[in-house]
Amino acid sequence: MKLRICYCTDETYIPYAAVSINSALRTKNPDTEYEFIIASRHLSNESKERLKDLCNPEFIDINKEDFENFRCGVHYISEAAAYRLYVPHFLKKGKLLYIDCDTLIQEDLTNLFKTDLKGNCIGAVLDCNYKTGRKRTGTINYFNSGVIFFDCKKWYDNNYFEKVRAELNNPVNTLPDQDALNRVMAHDVLYLPLKYNAMRFQTPRKFDYVNEMLTEYNHALKNPVIKHYISKHKPWHVSYDEKEREIYLRYIEGTGFDKTYYYTDLHVNIGQDKQVNSPVYDKLNKVSHIYIDDKGTLFNGDTMQRI
Repeated sequence: MKLRICYCTDETYIPYAAVSINSALRTKNPDTEYEFIIASRHLSNESKERLKDLCNPEFIDINKEDFENFRCGVHYISEAAAYRLYVPHFLKKGKLLYIDCDTLIQEDLTNLFKTDLKGNCIGAVLDCNYKTGRKRTGTINYFNSGVIFFDCKKWYDNNYFEKVRAELNNPVNTLPDQDALNRVMAHDVLYLPLKYNAMRFQTPRKFDYVNEMLTEYNHALKNPVIKHYISKHKPWHVSYDEKEREIYLRYIEGTGFDKTYYYTDLHVNIGQDKQVNSPVYDKLNKVSHIYIDDKGTLFNGDTMQRI
């Protein structure tokens, strides 16, 4: 039986989805079979061909009307984040694992697919800032929507697609799709071990996890099954932690996108990137936007001064 894994993306994020898919393929057991699903809108034929060479996915085209008034909430979250609501509705039956594009898969996912949801519609991981999230949404707990294990039949039978979509534009939402999911699914979710969505920040943070959960979280970061790079800082940014970026870079080769490497909305040759040395990183950490010209020269994207 093939294990169905879904990514929802647009043309900007497709290289990062490819990296996550490649990491899953490289870390799976020899006898494990994955079936990848890509939900998107206006994905280029070139990107589709690259993905076909990588994993031969099923493509699901999203109707604009289904998310016409989606309010992103924060600038680095796009409309594509909400497409995860439609895919289990479209599939109607079976199990589906949704994974955000800003992730690395570090172990075989078979054990996650064997999880007994105990009658619940979804499985998800408690968010690292769950106290803030539950206060905002008025729920008992609060999960992160970057990794969701769906029972598609129950999702379809309960019409959760329409119910969650109706909540997307609630004006109190800070993270529209995640907040909406938490409100609607609060009593139909099984909380999964933190290793299945080990949330990593660029800089050290104080989390809401305490006692045993903090111990579990620290262990999950060191031994993740799925590592999730949350917040606006991503490992494809020049200013990201150098050691972690090197881990991420290992999975670019073979994706079909390895001739160019993407920083924010710019394409940069990987060879040029590897010439960036450690002293530069200290300067980069103070810059919010990086511009790199065709010679590999780094500039402050706000002032256009050379770094």
